[in-house]
Amino acid sequence: MRFRFLALVALAAAVALAAPAARAAELGATAQSVLPATTRQIISVNYHRLSTNNLAQRIEGQVLPAEMRNISDLLARGGVHIHQDLNRLTFATYATGKSIGLIGVAEGSFEAFQPGRFFAPTPRYPHPPQYDGVTYYEANGMEFYLPDSSTFVFGNAQAIREAIQVQSGAVTSLDNNSSLSDLIDGTESSDVWSVLNAAGTQGLVMSLASGATDFNPASLASHFQGARYTINFSSDVKVNLELMTDDPISAGLASTGLRAAVLYKAYQTKNPALKNLLNQIEVDSAGDDAFLQVESPQSQVAALLNSSLFRSIMR
Repeated sequence: MRFRFLALVALAAAVALAAPAARAAELGATAQSVLPATTRQIISVNYHRLSTNNLAQRIEGQVLPAEMRNISDLLARGGVHIHQDLNRLTFATYATGKSIGLIGVAEGSFEAFQPGRFFAPTPRYPHPPQYDGVTYYEANGMEFYLPDSSTFVFGNAQAIREAIQVQSGAVTSLDNNSSLSDLIDGTESSDVWSVLNAAGTQGLVMSLASGATDFNPASLASHFQGARYTINFSSDVKVNLELMTDDPISAGLASTGLRAAVLYKAYQTKNPALKNLLNQIEVDSAGDDAFLQVESPQSQVAALLNSSLFRSIMR
């Protein structure tokens, strides 16, 4: 995900990934069991709440990962009633060798899902393919499998094989990544939540501070421990971004630098709606953490969607 323009991009990224969760977007045990310890970022969304949100619907096509855009159609093809049965959609990026993998997990009630619709037996291949004894299927260039009747795991071929290995215990799971697990705690009651590891946080801050010549995030890179953001929707959109550092001085420097970056972006932009939104952002620090918060009417955010600036951010 790209966080070039502070909370606006965090908002867009999360809303765009909005596919439905029934209650709070809590990550289920089975979903956690397929995510590796090398996970860099997790984004989890309350689908039931946001699937009827017009702002989310408008943004979805712009920022949803291309390889994940057909998941709703795929589930519907299998017999799932999306608005009734799909509770939660979670994406995770993770380190795999020298590259970054992407895995998706849908959670809900999938008893009605008919995987047979995705496999046509032949004399040579009378049964669906398996990997390490787990049956998987392919559709629209994506592979998927169901660990249980409430979990649907999807991604490219490599991601599916690695998810199966994680679940079997052959690869260390997210449960052994205490830093990300600690970040997840306290976020899951939000409509949208995301957590990033230390490396992801460094990249996030570099993007947020882009153009602010008085702030050099690289000087604080080794002090970032992780980050998380939450987004809640009512008549207003509320975004909270929290950056974890290893000492109060680093947190204070980070908040000072980000505040300068926000002011610079507001001064630089010619878009009145974006300028107004940036001017509403509050940045502060407490203890080892720096905070960025903004609350804005959905109509104000929606006014940015057709701007050239917004399109360039989301490209």
